[in-house]
Amino acid sequence: MRHLWKALGLLIFLAGSLSAQEAQYRSISSCYGSEAQDCPQEASSRVTFFAGEAPSAESPAVRLILRALGFFEEQFGPLQVEGGINVVGYDPSQPQSFPDGRVLVPEGYNVKERESYDTAQGISLRGREVSVPHGTEVIWGPVGGRPRLFNDRTILVPQSDLLREQSLSDQARWALSEVVASLWWGGRVPFAAAGEAWIPRSLARYSAFLLEEKEGGKAAYDAIRRNTMIQAMTFTSDKSLVSSGGLEEASPEYDTLISRGAAVLHMLRNRIALFVASTSGQKDDSAFFAFLRNLQQGYAGEGISYADLKKEAEGLEVPVPEGLPSWKVLTRGFFGQWVDSGRIPEWYPSKILTHTQAGEEGNIVFKVIGSLRQKEPAVEFFQDFLELRVSLENPETQERSFEDWYVWVSGKAVQFERANLSQIPILGGTGIEINPNWESLVLDPKMRFRILINKGWQLSQRGRQQEAVGVYNQALGEDPTSSRALFLKGLSFFLQGNWQLAIESFEEAASLTSDRQPPEAVIFSLLYRGYAFDNVGARGKAKASYAKATEYLETSGLSENFPGLADGLRRCKQAEQGCTGVPEDPAFPGFQ
Repeated sequence: MRHLWKALGLLIFLAGSLSAQEAQYRSISSCYGSEAQDCPQEASSRVTFFAGEAPSAESPAVRLILRALGFFEEQFGPLQVEGGINVVGYDPSQPQSFPDGRVLVPEGYNVKERESYDTAQGISLRGREVSVPHGTEVIWGPVGGRPRLFNDRTILVPQSDLLREQSLSDQARWALSEVVASLWWGGRVPFAAAGEAWIPRSLARYSAFLLEEKEGGKAAYDAIRRNTMIQAMTFTSDKSLVSSGGLEEASPEYDTLISRGAAVLHMLRNRIALFVASTSGQKDDSAFFAFLRNLQQGYAGEGISYADLKKEAEGLEVPVPEGLPSWKVLTRGFFGQWVDSGRIPEWYPSKILTHTQAGEEGNIVFKVIGSLRQKEPAVEFFQDFLELRVSLENPETQERSFEDWYVWVSGKAVQFERANLSQIPILGGTGIEINPNWESLVLDPKMRFRILINKGWQLSQRGRQQEAVGVYNQALGEDPTSSRALFLKGLSFFLQGNWQLAIESFEEAASLTSDRQPPEAVIFSLLYRGYAFDNVGARGKAKASYAKATEYLETSGLSENFPGLADGLRRCKQAEQGCTGVPEDPAFPGFQ
């Protein structure tokens, strides 16, 4: 099982072999934007890497930590943490003692205190137990080996070969950036009351967006934002951010709400920019960044409450278009809808028509008119922008394009029109796509499919394979010919040892080779199909499956994307006993 998660590349094992034996100091702020090995030793802010063998300055994890520390210090001010920042490595699968006497206990262990009859229970109980002296401070290891902030100044990073590799996965980079940001949000600015931990957690997650934007531009920012939007709607259950206090921090439901909080911050930034653009003609989100700095400067060391968050947002100087309520009233509705309410609205277009008319120079121009409605049960007090997209076709060249625009919506339905289109609207189906750039937390069929795939994968990660199969079946209800959903469904059967059903799902996924299907699904379905046959002793069928996967890998041009896969397939074909267990090669990231 351990090899599978490593192989899939979807769990986050982020940093190298670090144990509290030796300290290596590097500057924070002066390291931002530079190579780690060039950082001077003299600086007021320092980071300490505890390591038996000092981590390489070339390590992408080390360099990311340093750049992130410098960026957030640049954005939000110096940390002023006495003694500097510690980065401590741990083994996600074994209890570990630190020199200061604390013991890190991974998920799934019970803690039995020696000289005491008390027992502290872990996140989940699997019959494993660690005995520690009475009174020992226990650090609970994060689920899935994720990095985390401990004690406001220590970053716990799981041990991994990634410390020596040349690059970090997107998920690894985002998670590590979020943990560094937690030094400011949660460390420097804690939450003020029980049940409000989502505030600094959401601010830290959104700050990881900002680092991505700084380093990779809009494309990088959009990638992490879209990933977060999907997670924000994966485990909804109509629970709101303000009612998140009863959720277990390690649960997928809690992670969904933290992602929702980060998505709300993006939407606030987007709405401010749209209001400014409606009056000045140019998008400007400087007021939003002033809002973040006000939170850092005004609540450092004191703690921030939800009331404080709303007060700071309502107090921003944001121009409002004529005919709309004041910014303060609009902000009140924004928080009421996206934070106080747990329901995710689902919008669909209806009554879409197109009109033609003569333009000023005798040319023909086009107009689209129609309406949007919420699916019941609706959010009756909905009041926000919705982005729409109309697909177009050039009448002379038949080339296709699209136009996006925003519609102000108040209530359960709205009428809209888009006039003076220079090309012919393509009104196959409805002809209008809602939320094309994922700027809002609203549902549509495409988003629902992605959410189901993500939900099934997260359930599978936690060993809940039968539940995952049920969710993948729901996804196949949305798209019956999805090779992604079929592959992942087969994988859940595979992990249960249900070989026949796994083989059937893999065969169906591998048969879908149309242009709309990702070729990775075919390759890895054939790979896992071979393993399934080997696990039941059907060696001839296994070899045929490996051969077919090899052939498809070569013709698809994906060999460079999956280094080592061709050699792995060759070994499985040639091995006398075949390949049993679970593949160790990089596997298809089906939920992306």
